[in-house]
Amino acid sequence: MCMENGLPSDLLAMLTSQVWLRRNKLRMGEKVPDLRLLNSLVREAFQEFQHAHTVEPSHLSTRPQTKWKPSPMDWFKINFDGVVFQEKNEAGLVIIICDDHGLVMAALTQVIPLPTLLEMVEVLAARKALIFAKELTFDHIILKGDSNIAIHAMTSDVYSATSFDNAIYSEQANKMSYVLESA
Repeated sequence: MCMENGLPSDLLAMLTSQVWLRRNKLRMGEKVPDLRLLNSLVREAFQEFQHAHTVEPSHLSTRPQTKWKPSPMDWFKINFDGVVFQEKNEAGLVIIICDDHGLVMAALTQVIPLPTLLEMVEVLAARKALIFAKELTFDHIILKGDSNIAIHAMTSDVYSATSFDNAIYSEQANKMSYVLESA
């Protein structure tokens, strides 16, 4: 009925919620408002919902949209990212491998102990992406991430003793055909 009358489906959700809440209160022997008030209760709940989910224009992202570009034929694009869970003292590594048509070929997530340096999370995600691709025998890859630190550490021809370089140096020694892109 909501859709036929051009009303938002959220309004139907509010109605359903109010009916269910009323039913449960009746079953528990609790006091319930008169059924004739249901319409006004639904409208109040709907207005509260709309108010809570209204985004102020100043909070909207002005980030430019990026357009997906396919990888060359027989190459695989690997997007990597790291996420930090401070409250749990853990980090997450996220990897998605797509073929040249954009189809997901493999995906991996892994939770690890939080490294001492937060920047290391992205570097470890990049390293895990390389290892994962190698395990799956993807030889020609485009590795894409948004961490300039990880990209710099992996593109550096000079070995150094920094913790970032140590984390990925073993993978550079066994280079596959890969191209690095910054997101």
